Amino acid sequence: MSLARFGVRKPVVANLVMFAIIGAGLIFGTGLRREFFPFVESRLITIMAPYPGAAPEEVEDALATKIEDVVADISDVKEINSTVNEGMASVVVEFEEGVPIQQALADVKREVDAIQDLPDAVDNIIVDILEPNMPAIVVALYGDADERTMKDFIAVTRDDLLSLPEITEVSTSGVRADELRVEVVPEKAIEHGVSLVTIADKIRSAMVELPGGSVRTSTSTISIRSVGVEERADTVREIVIKATGDGGVVRVGDVADVFDGFIDTDLVTRYQGQESVTLTVFRVGDQDVIKISELVKAYVVGRNGGQLDPKRMEKLKINMMRDGGELGKISERYAAWKVGFDRFEVSTTPGTLVTTTDLARFVEGRLDLLLRNARNGGILVFVTLVLLLNWRISFWVAMGLVVSLLGTLAMMSWMDVSLNFLTMFGLIIVIGILVDDAIVVAENITTRHEQGEPALVAAVNGADQVAWPVVSTVLTTIFAFMPLAMMNGQVGDFMSVMPVVVGCALGVSLIESLFILPMHMGHSLRAVDKVKASGKKKHRIARFEAKYDAWRDHIISGRMIPAYA
Repeated sequence: MSLARFGVRKPVVANLVMFAIIGAGLIFGTGLRREFFPFVESRLITIMAPYPGAAPEEVEDALATKIEDVVADISDVKEINSTVNEGMASVVVEFEEGVPIQQALADVKREVDAIQDLPDAVDNIIVDILEPNMPAIVVALYGDADERTMKDFIAVTRDDLLSLPEITEVSTSGVRADELRVEVVPEKAIEHGVSLVTIADKIRSAMVELPGGSVRTSTSTISIRSVGVEERADTVREIVIKATGDGGVVRVGDVADVFDGFIDTDLVTRYQGQESVTLTVFRVGDQDVIKISELVKAYVVGRNGGQLDPKRMEKLKINMMRDGGELGKISERYAAWKVGFDRFEVSTTPGTLVTTTDLARFVEGRLDLLLRNARNGGILVFVTLVLLLNWRISFWVAMGLVVSLLGTLAMMSWMDVSLNFLTMFGLIIVIGILVDDAIVVAENITTRHEQGEPALVAAVNGADQVAWPVVSTVLTTIFAFMPLAMMNGQVGDFMSVMPVVVGCALGVSLIESLFILPMHMGHSLRAVDKVKASGKKKHRIARFEAKYDAWRDHIISGRMIPAYA
Protein backbone atom coordinates (compact mmCIF):
# COMPACT_ATOMS: atom_id res chain seq x y z
CA MET A 1 0.00 0.00 0.00
CA SER A 2 1.37 3.41 -0.97
CA LEU A 3 1.67 6.31 1.44
CA ALA A 4 -0.95 8.27 -0.50
CA ARG A 5 -3.47 5.42 -0.38
CA PHE A 6 -2.92 4.91 3.35
CA GLY A 7 -3.31 8.64 4.03
CA VAL A 8 -6.52 8.92 1.97
CA ARG A 9 -8.04 5.84 3.62
CA LYS A 10 -6.94 6.88 7.13
CA PRO A 11 -7.44 10.66 7.22
CA VAL A 12 -7.44 10.75 11.03
CA VAL A 13 -3.95 9.24 11.12
CA ALA A 14 -2.68 11.69 8.50
CA ASN A 15 -4.12 14.66 10.40
CA LEU A 16 -2.67 13.40 13.67
CA VAL A 17 0.75 13.16 12.04
CA MET A 18 0.41 16.69 10.70
CA PHE A 19 -0.66 18.14 14.05
CA ALA A 20 2.10 16.18 15.80
CA ILE A 21 4.69 17.71 13.45
CA ILE A 22 3.26 21.21 13.97
CA GLY A 23 3.14 20.77 17.76
CA ALA A 24 6.67 19.37 17.95
CA GLY A 25 7.96 22.23 15.83
CA LEU A 26 6.28 24.87 17.99
CA ILE A 27 7.38 23.26 21.27
CA PHE A 28 10.91 22.16 20.49
CA GLY A 29 11.69 24.61 17.69
CA THR A 30 11.25 27.66 19.91
CA GLY A 31 13.74 26.19 22.38
CA LEU A 32 16.54 25.64 19.87
CA ARG A 33 19.94 26.92 20.97
CA ARG A 34 20.99 30.06 19.10
CA GLU A 35 24.65 30.82 18.42
CA PHE A 36 27.06 32.30 15.88
CA PHE A 37 28.54 29.07 14.58
CA PRO A 38 27.73 25.43 15.33
CA PHE A 39 29.28 24.00 18.46
CA VAL A 40 32.25 21.80 17.61
CA GLU A 41 33.85 19.68 20.31
CA SER A 42 37.39 20.84 20.92
CA ARG A 43 40.33 18.61 20.10
CA LEU A 44 42.83 20.80 21.96
CA ILE A 45 44.25 20.28 25.46
CA THR A 46 46.16 23.13 27.12
CA ILE A 47 48.85 22.69 29.74
CA MET A 48 49.69 25.85 31.71
CA ALA A 49 52.83 25.47 33.86
CA PRO A 50 53.92 28.56 35.89
CA TYR A 51 57.55 28.83 37.01
CA PRO A 52 57.79 32.13 38.92
CA GLY A 53 60.92 34.18 38.32
CA ALA A 54 62.50 31.81 35.80
CA ALA A 55 64.02 33.01 32.54
CA PRO A 56 62.56 31.67 29.27
CA GLU A 57 65.58 29.41 28.65
CA GLU A 58 65.22 27.86 32.11
CA VAL A 59 61.48 27.43 31.65
CA GLU A 60 62.10 25.63 28.35
CA ASP A 61 64.66 23.19 29.78
CA ALA A 62 62.96 22.54 33.13
CA LEU A 63 59.31 22.48 32.00
CA ALA A 64 58.37 22.68 28.33
CA THR A 65 60.74 20.01 27.03
CA LYS A 66 59.81 17.52 29.75
CA ILE A 67 56.08 18.05 29.21
CA GLU A 68 56.49 17.63 25.45
CA ASP A 69 58.41 14.36 25.90
CA VAL A 70 55.74 12.71 28.06
CA VAL A 71 52.79 13.99 26.03
CA ALA A 72 54.32 12.85 22.75
CA ASP A 73 54.01 9.20 23.91
CA ILE A 74 50.20 9.45 24.12
CA SER A 75 48.43 7.77 21.21
CA ASP A 76 46.44 9.80 18.64
CA VAL A 77 48.36 13.02 19.30
CA LYS A 78 48.38 15.05 16.09
CA GLU A 79 50.44 18.10 17.00
CA ILE A 80 52.13 19.72 19.99
CA ASN A 81 52.76 23.49 20.18
CA SER A 82 54.69 25.11 23.03
CA THR A 83 55.05 28.74 24.00
CA VAL A 84 57.64 29.79 26.58
CA ASN A 85 57.63 33.13 28.36
CA GLU A 86 59.32 34.45 31.46
CA GLY A 87 57.89 32.46 34.36
CA MET A 88 55.40 30.46 32.25
CA ALA A 89 55.25 27.53 29.83
CA SER A 90 52.15 26.89 27.72
CA VAL A 91 51.75 23.64 25.80
CA VAL A 92 48.81 22.99 23.44
CA VAL A 93 48.18 19.37 22.43
CA GLU A 94 45.95 18.66 19.41
CA PHE A 95 44.43 15.19 19.00
CA GLU A 96 43.21 13.39 15.89
CA GLU A 97 39.56 13.54 14.81
CA GLY A 98 37.25 11.15 16.60
CA VAL A 99 39.27 10.95 19.83
CA PRO A 100 37.02 11.40 22.92
CA ILE A 101 38.23 14.65 24.39
CA GLN A 102 37.50 13.67 28.00
CA GLN A 103 39.59 10.52 27.63
CA ALA A 104 42.36 12.59 26.03
CA LEU A 105 42.21 15.03 28.97
CA ALA A 106 42.55 12.18 31.45
CA ASP A 107 45.54 10.75 29.54
CA VAL A 108 47.35 14.10 29.48
CA LYS A 109 46.72 14.70 33.20
CA ARG A 110 48.04 11.27 34.05
CA GLU A 111 51.24 11.76 32.07
CA VAL A 112 51.88 15.27 33.42
CA ASP A 113 51.29 14.19 37.03
CA ALA A 114 53.82 11.40 36.56
CA ILE A 115 56.71 13.82 35.86
CA GLN A 116 59.08 13.56 38.83
CA ASP A 117 62.00 15.95 38.32
CA LEU A 118 60.20 19.27 38.12
CA PRO A 119 61.54 22.35 39.98
CA ASP A 120 60.19 22.88 43.50
CA ALA A 121 58.65 26.23 42.51
CA VAL A 122 56.38 24.49 39.98
CA ASP A 123 53.38 23.20 41.92
CA ASN A 124 50.26 24.31 40.05
CA ILE A 125 50.22 22.88 36.53
CA ILE A 126 46.75 23.33 34.99
CA VAL A 127 45.56 20.86 32.34
CA ASP A 128 42.25 21.66 30.71
CA ILE A 129 40.26 21.52 27.47
CA LEU A 130 40.57 24.56 25.24
CA GLU A 131 36.91 25.43 24.81
CA PRO A 132 35.95 27.64 21.86
CA ASN A 133 34.41 30.90 22.97
CA MET A 134 33.20 34.03 21.23
CA PRO A 135 32.28 37.45 22.64
CA ALA A 136 28.54 37.95 22.94
CA ILE A 137 28.19 41.47 24.34
CA VAL A 138 30.31 44.15 26.02
CA VAL A 139 29.38 46.18 29.11
CA ALA A 140 31.13 49.55 29.43
CA LEU A 141 31.37 51.92 32.41
CA TYR A 142 32.58 55.41 31.59
CA GLY A 143 32.73 58.67 33.49
CA ASP A 144 34.94 60.92 35.60
CA ALA A 145 35.27 58.70 38.70
CA ASP A 146 38.71 57.71 39.98
CA GLU A 147 40.32 54.47 38.85
CA ARG A 148 39.88 52.60 42.15
CA THR A 149 36.15 53.38 42.35
CA MET A 150 35.55 52.27 38.76
CA LYS A 151 37.55 49.07 39.25
CA ASP A 152 35.66 48.15 42.44
CA PHE A 153 32.34 48.81 40.71
CA ILE A 154 33.19 46.76 37.63
CA ALA A 155 34.39 43.89 39.85
CA VAL A 156 31.00 43.80 41.61
CA THR A 157 29.26 43.96 38.23
CA ARG A 158 31.35 41.05 36.98
CA ASP A 159 30.38 38.94 40.00
CA ASP A 160 26.70 39.77 39.41
CA LEU A 161 26.90 38.74 35.75
CA LEU A 162 28.62 35.47 36.61
CA SER A 163 25.75 34.67 38.99
CA LEU A 164 23.27 34.73 36.08
CA PRO A 165 22.40 31.51 34.24
CA GLU A 166 24.19 30.77 30.94
CA ILE A 167 27.04 33.20 31.79
CA THR A 168 30.27 31.46 32.75
CA GLU A 169 33.08 33.64 31.38
CA VAL A 170 33.49 37.40 31.72
CA SER A 171 36.77 39.21 31.15
CA THR A 172 37.69 42.68 32.42
CA SER A 173 39.68 45.19 30.40
CA GLY A 174 40.68 48.81 30.83
CA VAL A 175 41.89 48.37 34.42
CA ARG A 176 45.39 47.98 35.77
CA ALA A 177 46.34 45.13 38.06
CA ASP A 178 46.63 45.89 41.78
CA GLU A 179 50.04 46.37 43.30
CA LEU A 180 51.09 46.48 46.95
CA ARG A 181 54.27 48.54 47.01
CA VAL A 182 56.76 48.64 49.89
CA GLU A 183 59.31 51.45 49.61
CA VAL A 184 62.07 51.03 52.20
CA VAL A 185 63.52 54.25 53.65
CA PRO A 186 67.31 53.65 53.78
CA GLU A 187 67.96 55.90 56.79
CA LYS A 188 65.31 54.12 58.88
CA ALA A 189 66.56 50.69 57.83
CA ILE A 190 70.10 51.59 58.87
CA GLU A 191 68.81 53.10 62.13
CA HIS A 192 67.06 49.85 63.09
CA GLY A 193 69.79 47.62 61.69
CA VAL A 194 67.77 45.66 59.11
CA SER A 195 68.65 44.91 55.51
CA LEU A 196 66.48 44.77 52.38
CA VAL A 197 66.86 40.98 52.25
CA THR A 198 65.64 40.65 55.84
CA ILE A 199 62.63 42.87 55.19
CA ALA A 200 61.71 40.95 52.03
CA ASP A 201 62.07 37.56 53.76
CA LYS A 202 59.91 38.62 56.71
CA ILE A 203 57.16 39.95 54.44
CA ARG A 204 57.26 36.81 52.27
CA SER A 205 57.11 34.42 55.22
CA ALA A 206 54.31 36.41 56.89
CA MET A 207 52.12 36.17 53.80
CA VAL A 208 52.53 32.42 53.21
CA GLU A 209 49.96 29.94 54.47
CA LEU A 210 51.57 26.86 56.02
CA PRO A 211 50.14 23.61 57.42
CA GLY A 212 50.60 23.28 61.16
CA GLY A 213 49.78 19.63 61.72
CA SER A 214 46.63 18.39 63.41
CA VAL A 215 45.11 18.11 66.87
CA ARG A 216 43.17 15.05 67.94
CA THR A 217 40.15 15.44 70.17
CA SER A 218 37.83 12.85 71.63
CA THR A 219 35.46 13.18 68.68
CA SER A 220 37.53 14.29 65.67
CA THR A 221 40.87 15.36 64.26
CA ILE A 222 41.27 19.08 63.59
CA SER A 223 43.76 20.29 60.97
CA ILE A 224 45.77 23.37 61.88
CA ARG A 225 46.98 25.86 59.31
CA SER A 226 48.77 29.15 59.81
CA VAL A 227 47.05 31.86 57.80
CA GLY A 228 49.13 34.59 56.17
CA VAL A 229 48.36 38.26 56.60
CA GLU A 230 45.93 39.88 54.18
CA GLU A 231 47.38 41.64 51.17
CA ARG A 232 46.53 45.14 52.36
CA ALA A 233 48.76 48.09 53.16
CA ASP A 234 47.61 48.41 56.80
CA THR A 235 48.24 44.72 57.54
CA VAL A 236 51.65 44.67 55.82
CA ARG A 237 52.75 47.67 57.90
CA GLU A 238 52.18 45.62 61.09
CA ILE A 239 54.44 42.72 60.06
CA VAL A 240 57.22 42.31 62.64
CA ILE A 241 60.75 42.38 61.26
CA LYS A 242 62.84 42.02 64.43
CA ALA A 243 62.73 42.36 68.19
CA THR A 244 64.70 45.04 70.00
CA GLY A 245 66.73 44.63 73.15
CA ASP A 246 64.28 46.56 75.31
CA GLY A 247 61.40 44.22 74.51
CA GLY A 248 60.03 46.24 71.61
CA VAL A 249 59.64 45.22 67.99
CA VAL A 250 60.46 46.75 64.63
CA ARG A 251 57.63 46.59 62.11
CA VAL A 252 57.57 47.14 58.35
CA GLY A 253 55.84 50.48 58.85
CA ASP A 254 58.82 51.65 60.95
CA VAL A 255 61.31 51.31 58.12
CA ALA A 256 59.21 51.59 54.92
CA ASP A 257 56.29 53.33 53.28
CA VAL A 258 53.55 50.90 52.15
CA PHE A 259 51.04 51.86 49.44
CA ASP A 260 48.02 50.24 47.85
CA GLY A 261 48.01 51.12 44.17
CA PHE A 262 48.24 49.84 40.62
CA ILE A 263 51.12 48.52 38.58
CA ASP A 264 53.11 51.24 36.86
CA THR A 265 52.05 50.84 33.24
CA ASP A 266 50.48 53.09 30.63
CA LEU A 267 46.83 52.14 30.07
CA VAL A 268 44.23 54.52 28.69
CA THR A 269 40.80 53.33 27.51
CA ARG A 270 38.07 55.75 26.52
CA TYR A 271 34.42 55.51 25.58
CA GLN A 272 32.49 58.55 24.39
CA GLY A 273 35.62 60.58 25.11
CA GLN A 274 35.76 59.61 28.82
CA GLU A 275 37.79 57.14 30.88
CA SER A 276 36.18 53.70 30.80
CA VAL A 277 36.45 50.09 31.90
CA THR A 278 34.72 47.24 30.11
CA LEU A 279 33.45 43.72 30.67
CA THR A 280 33.32 41.30 27.74
CA VAL A 281 30.79 38.50 28.19
CA PHE A 282 31.69 35.36 26.23
CA ARG A 283 29.58 32.54 24.88
CA VAL A 284 31.30 29.31 25.91
CA GLY A 285 30.60 25.86 24.49
CA ASP A 286 26.96 25.32 23.56
CA GLN A 287 25.50 28.37 25.34
CA ASP A 288 22.73 30.45 23.74
CA VAL A 289 24.23 33.76 22.57
CA ILE A 290 20.88 35.58 22.30
CA LYS A 291 19.88 34.50 25.80
CA ILE A 292 23.21 35.74 27.18
CA SER A 293 22.73 39.09 25.46
CA GLU A 294 19.19 39.46 26.79
CA LEU A 295 20.26 38.70 30.37
CA VAL A 296 23.14 41.19 30.27
CA LYS A 297 20.96 43.96 28.80
CA ALA A 298 18.26 43.27 31.40
CA TYR A 299 20.84 43.50 34.21
CA VAL A 300 22.18 46.82 32.90
CA VAL A 301 18.64 48.25 32.72
CA GLY A 302 18.07 47.26 36.34
CA ARG A 303 21.50 48.52 37.47
CA ASN A 304 20.64 51.92 36.00
CA GLY A 305 17.29 51.93 37.83
CA GLY A 306 15.21 51.56 34.67
CA GLN A 307 12.15 49.43 34.01
CA LEU A 308 12.37 46.42 31.73
CA ASP A 309 10.11 46.27 28.68
CA PRO A 310 8.25 42.94 28.98
CA LYS A 311 7.89 40.55 26.10
CA ARG A 312 4.49 39.15 25.15
CA MET A 313 4.57 36.12 27.47
CA GLU A 314 6.15 38.16 30.27
CA LYS A 315 3.41 40.76 29.95
CA LEU A 316 0.82 38.00 30.20
CA LYS A 317 2.45 36.65 33.38
CA ILE A 318 2.60 40.16 34.86
CA ASN A 319 -1.12 40.67 34.21
CA MET A 320 -1.90 37.32 35.84
CA MET A 321 0.39 37.97 38.81
CA ARG A 322 -1.24 38.81 42.10
CA ASP A 323 -0.43 41.96 44.03
CA GLY A 324 2.85 41.61 45.86
CA GLY A 325 4.26 39.06 43.46
CA GLU A 326 7.98 39.19 42.71
CA LEU A 327 8.93 40.33 39.23
CA GLY A 328 12.14 38.32 39.47
CA LYS A 329 10.16 35.08 39.24
CA ILE A 330 8.50 35.92 35.92
CA SER A 331 11.42 34.94 33.72
CA GLU A 332 15.20 34.74 33.65
CA ARG A 333 15.29 38.20 32.07
CA TYR A 334 13.39 39.68 34.99
CA ALA A 335 15.57 37.74 37.43
CA ALA A 336 18.65 39.35 35.86
CA TRP A 337 16.92 42.75 35.96
CA LYS A 338 16.16 42.31 39.66
CA VAL A 339 19.81 41.50 40.44
CA GLY A 340 20.82 44.81 38.86
CA PHE A 341 17.91 46.76 40.39
CA ASP A 342 18.77 45.52 43.89
CA ARG A 343 22.30 46.87 43.39
CA PHE A 344 20.90 50.20 42.21
CA GLU A 345 18.87 50.58 45.39
CA VAL A 346 21.92 50.27 47.67
CA SER A 347 24.63 52.06 45.67
CA THR A 348 24.96 54.59 42.88
CA THR A 349 26.80 54.07 39.62
CA PRO A 350 30.13 55.99 39.41
CA GLY A 351 29.50 56.96 35.81
CA THR A 352 27.34 55.64 32.98
CA LEU A 353 26.83 51.90 32.51
CA VAL A 354 25.88 50.81 28.97
CA THR A 355 25.99 47.76 26.71
CA THR A 356 27.99 47.94 23.48
CA THR A 357 29.08 45.62 20.69
CA ASP A 358 26.03 43.39 20.93
CA LEU A 359 27.24 40.66 18.56
CA ALA A 360 24.07 38.64 19.18
CA ARG A 361 22.27 41.05 16.88
CA PHE A 362 23.83 39.27 13.90
CA VAL A 363 22.13 36.02 14.91
CA GLU A 364 18.87 37.88 15.54
CA GLY A 365 19.16 39.53 12.14
CA ARG A 366 19.65 36.19 10.40
CA LEU A 367 16.67 34.75 12.29
CA ASP A 368 14.57 37.73 11.23
CA LEU A 369 15.70 37.20 7.63
CA LEU A 370 14.68 33.55 7.85
CA LEU A 371 11.22 34.40 9.20
CA ARG A 372 10.70 37.12 6.60
CA ASN A 373 11.79 34.76 3.82
CA ALA A 374 9.40 32.07 5.04
CA ARG A 375 6.51 34.52 5.37
CA ASN A 376 7.08 36.34 2.09
CA GLY A 377 7.87 33.12 0.26
CA GLY A 378 4.68 31.51 1.50
CA ILE A 379 2.61 34.53 0.44
CA LEU A 380 4.17 34.64 -3.02
CA VAL A 381 3.72 30.89 -3.51
CA PHE A 382 0.07 31.15 -2.44
CA VAL A 383 -0.66 34.11 -4.72
CA THR A 384 1.15 32.54 -7.69
CA LEU A 385 -0.72 29.26 -7.33
CA VAL A 386 -4.05 31.05 -6.93
CA LEU A 387 -3.43 32.89 -10.18
CA LEU A 388 -2.26 29.82 -12.11
CA LEU A 389 -4.16 26.94 -10.49
CA ASN A 390 -6.79 27.37 -7.76
CA TRP A 391 -7.00 28.41 -4.15
CA ARG A 392 -7.28 24.84 -2.79
CA ILE A 393 -3.92 23.85 -4.25
CA SER A 394 -2.49 27.14 -3.03
CA PHE A 395 -3.75 26.67 0.52
CA TRP A 396 -2.54 23.09 0.97
CA VAL A 397 0.84 23.77 -0.66
CA ALA A 398 1.36 26.78 1.62
CA MET A 399 0.31 24.61 4.58
CA GLY A 400 2.90 22.07 3.44
CA LEU A 401 5.59 24.76 3.65
CA VAL A 402 4.61 25.52 7.25
CA VAL A 403 4.54 21.83 8.20
CA SER A 404 7.92 21.22 6.55
CA LEU A 405 9.63 24.11 8.35
CA LEU A 406 8.19 23.18 11.76
CA GLY A 407 9.08 19.54 11.20
CA THR A 408 12.62 20.58 10.33
CA LEU A 409 12.92 22.55 13.58
CA ALA A 410 11.67 19.54 15.55
CA MET A 411 14.22 17.28 13.81
CA MET A 412 17.00 19.80 14.56
CA SER A 413 16.04 19.76 18.23
CA TRP A 414 16.05 15.95 18.29
CA MET A 415 19.49 15.85 16.62
CA ASP A 416 20.82 18.64 18.89
CA VAL A 417 21.51 20.99 15.96
CA SER A 418 21.42 24.67 16.85
CA LEU A 419 20.18 27.71 14.98
CA ASN A 420 23.37 29.34 13.74
CA PHE A 421 24.66 31.16 10.69
CA LEU A 422 25.16 27.97 8.69
CA THR A 423 21.91 26.19 9.58
CA MET A 424 19.88 29.35 9.02
CA PHE A 425 21.62 29.84 5.68
CA GLY A 426 20.67 26.28 4.77
CA LEU A 427 17.04 26.89 5.77
CA ILE A 428 16.93 30.08 3.72
CA ILE A 429 18.23 28.16 0.69
CA VAL A 430 15.85 25.24 1.12
CA ILE A 431 12.67 27.34 1.58
CA GLY A 432 12.36 27.74 -2.17
CA ILE A 433 12.81 23.99 -2.72
CA LEU A 434 10.31 22.79 -0.12
CA VAL A 435 7.19 23.61 -2.12
CA ASP A 436 8.37 22.08 -5.40
CA ASP A 437 7.31 18.48 -4.73
CA ALA A 438 4.03 19.64 -3.14
CA ILE A 439 3.19 21.70 -6.26
CA VAL A 440 3.89 18.74 -8.54
CA VAL A 441 1.75 16.33 -6.51
CA ALA A 442 -1.16 18.77 -5.96
CA GLU A 443 -1.28 19.84 -9.60
CA ASN A 444 -1.24 16.24 -10.85
CA ILE A 445 -4.08 15.31 -8.49
CA THR A 446 -6.13 18.28 -9.73
CA THR A 447 -5.44 17.38 -13.37
CA ARG A 448 -6.63 13.78 -12.95
CA HIS A 449 -9.70 14.98 -11.11
CA GLU A 450 -10.52 17.41 -13.92
CA GLN A 451 -10.17 14.52 -16.38
CA GLY A 452 -13.05 12.73 -14.67
CA GLU A 453 -11.56 10.60 -11.89
CA PRO A 454 -13.32 10.62 -8.50
CA ALA A 455 -11.67 12.90 -5.99
CA LEU A 456 -10.20 10.23 -3.68
CA VAL A 457 -9.11 8.06 -6.61
CA ALA A 458 -7.47 11.05 -8.26
CA ALA A 459 -5.66 11.84 -4.98
CA VAL A 460 -4.18 8.33 -4.77
CA ASN A 461 -3.39 7.87 -8.46
CA GLY A 462 -2.12 11.42 -8.91
CA ALA A 463 0.31 11.11 -5.99
CA ASP A 464 1.45 7.59 -6.96
CA GLN A 465 2.03 8.63 -10.56
CA VAL A 466 4.62 11.25 -9.63
CA ALA A 467 5.88 9.64 -6.39
CA TRP A 468 9.14 8.24 -7.73
CA PRO A 469 10.04 11.36 -9.76
CA VAL A 470 9.43 13.44 -6.64
CA VAL A 471 11.53 11.07 -4.50
CA SER A 472 14.36 11.14 -7.03
CA THR A 473 14.23 14.96 -7.13
CA VAL A 474 14.48 15.21 -3.35
CA LEU A 475 17.29 12.64 -3.14
CA THR A 476 19.20 14.44 -5.90
CA THR A 477 19.11 17.68 -3.92
CA ILE A 478 20.14 15.92 -0.70
CA PHE A 479 23.05 14.18 -2.45
CA ALA A 480 24.16 17.52 -3.91
CA PHE A 481 24.68 18.84 -0.37
CA MET A 482 26.17 15.58 0.96
CA PRO A 483 29.84 16.33 0.11
CA LEU A 484 29.76 19.16 2.67
CA ALA A 485 29.38 16.52 5.38
CA MET A 486 32.49 14.68 4.17
CA MET A 487 34.94 17.57 4.55
CA ASN A 488 37.78 17.04 7.01
CA GLY A 489 39.20 19.39 9.58
CA GLN A 490 37.60 22.25 11.46
CA VAL A 491 35.95 23.62 8.31
CA GLY A 492 34.29 20.24 7.82
CA ASP A 493 33.08 20.26 11.42
CA PHE A 494 31.36 23.60 10.79
CA MET A 495 29.94 22.84 7.34
CA SER A 496 28.59 19.38 8.19
CA VAL A 497 25.46 20.83 9.80
CA MET A 498 24.18 22.36 6.54
CA PRO A 499 23.46 19.05 4.71
CA VAL A 500 21.83 17.77 7.91
CA VAL A 501 19.38 20.68 7.91
CA VAL A 502 18.72 20.42 4.17
CA GLY A 503 18.15 16.66 4.45
CA CYS A 504 15.75 17.08 7.38
CA ALA A 505 13.76 19.79 5.60
CA LEU A 506 13.44 17.87 2.33
CA GLY A 507 12.66 14.61 4.15
CA VAL A 508 9.79 16.17 6.09
CA SER A 509 8.57 17.88 2.90
CA LEU A 510 8.58 14.54 1.08
CA ILE A 511 6.47 12.86 3.79
CA GLU A 512 4.05 15.80 3.77
CA SER A 513 3.62 15.80 -0.01
CA LEU A 514 3.17 12.00 -0.40
CA PHE A 515 1.22 11.22 2.77
CA ILE A 516 -0.60 14.29 4.15
CA LEU A 517 -1.17 16.39 1.02
CA PRO A 518 -3.05 13.71 -1.03
CA MET A 519 -5.49 13.21 1.85
CA HIS A 520 -6.22 16.94 2.07
CA MET A 521 -6.51 17.37 -1.68
CA GLY A 522 -8.75 14.32 -2.08
CA HIS A 523 -11.22 15.25 0.65
CA SER A 524 -11.23 18.92 -0.40
CA LEU A 525 -12.08 18.00 -4.02
CA ARG A 526 -14.70 15.50 -2.85
CA ALA A 527 -16.42 18.26 -0.87
CA VAL A 528 -16.58 20.34 -4.04
CA ASP A 529 -18.06 17.40 -5.96
CA LYS A 530 -20.75 16.93 -3.30
CA VAL A 531 -21.77 20.58 -3.53
CA LYS A 532 -22.02 20.35 -7.32
CA ALA A 533 -23.99 17.07 -7.19
CA SER A 534 -26.48 18.46 -4.66
CA GLY A 535 -27.56 21.20 -7.07
CA LYS A 536 -27.51 23.82 -4.34
CA LYS A 537 -27.22 27.43 -5.38
CA LYS A 538 -23.63 28.58 -5.22
CA HIS A 539 -22.74 31.41 -2.91
CA ARG A 540 -21.04 34.52 -4.17
CA ILE A 541 -17.44 33.34 -3.55
CA ALA A 542 -18.09 30.03 -5.33
CA ARG A 543 -19.56 31.85 -8.33
CA PHE A 544 -16.56 34.16 -8.48
CA GLU A 545 -14.21 31.16 -8.24
CA ALA A 546 -16.03 29.39 -11.09
CA LYS A 547 -15.87 32.47 -13.34
CA TYR A 548 -12.19 33.01 -12.55
CA ASP A 549 -11.35 29.33 -13.21
CA ALA A 550 -13.15 29.49 -16.57
CA TRP A 551 -11.30 32.69 -17.53
CA ARG A 552 -7.93 31.31 -16.39
CA ASP A 553 -8.43 28.03 -18.30
CA HIS A 554 -9.43 29.98 -21.40
CA ILE A 555 -6.28 32.10 -21.26
CA ILE A 556 -3.82 29.34 -20.34
CA SER A 557 -5.31 26.27 -22.04
CA GLY A 558 -7.04 28.05 -24.92
CA ARG A 559 -4.38 30.57 -25.92
CA MET A 560 -1.00 30.24 -24.17
CA ILE A 561 -0.52 26.48 -24.56
CA PRO A 562 -1.54 26.39 -28.28
CA ALA A 563 0.69 29.39 -28.97
CA TYR A 564 3.58 27.71 -27.18
CA ALA A 565 2.96 24.45 -29.05
